Amino acid sequence: MHPNPTGSVGASPPVDWTALRNFAALGGQLRLSLTPRCNLSCWFCHNEGDVPPPLTRVNRSMQPRPREMSADDYVNTLRTLIETGLTRVYFTGGEPLASPLARPVLTRLPDQASGGSYTLITNGTLVRKHQEWLATTDLNRVKVSLHYFSDESLYDIAKSRIGIDTIKDGCGGRQVRLLRHRLPLRRAQVGHGSGQRTPRLISGLPRTA
Repeated sequence: MHPNPTGSVGASPPVDWTALRNFAALGGQLRLSLTPRCNLSCWFCHNEGDVPPPLTRVNRSMQPRPREMSADDYVNTLRTLIETGLTRVYFTGGEPLASPLARPVLTRLPDQASGGSYTLITNGTLVRKHQEWLATTDLNRVKVSLHYFSDESLYDIAKSRIGIDTIKDGCGGRQVRLLRHRLPLRRAQVGHGSGQRTPRLISGLPRTA
């Protein structure tokens, strides 16, 4: 029972089970955003339903929702969900490696049953910076989203001059050999008008299953 707008008591509203049905249909799959913040500003960003970085950059009054969960909260929630059937977890953002919670969460991942997996989805710009501790985690894979294939397309799409070489290093440069040995690096390509340059970049990256 709950009070309605007139102040009287009425029946409770029906429960919406959509989220739970979707969870079951996906076999226990969860996308977990560690932060809405990102060091890029891709024009097509959906930011997991939060305010996209491009909007915040042009209008500072448009800010993502404040985060209230600590690293312990994330780890304990994951443990509980895994005990109730969660099998696949995807860590997203924003850019998850830009979050101060990334290391304390990803280095304390709860054990999963056979068939379970943890995947980090990143833009690749910070992989090299965090390679040492990433190699100690129980992540099953790191998935690098490539939406740009040159310095020019990186700026056109993400409004960043960080340079495509930084992302290439995060995908397969000599500096990340330790991470590559520990984790499979997968590449997700979305052309967005840069398809002509795709083969040239991809040819320089390590192959994965």
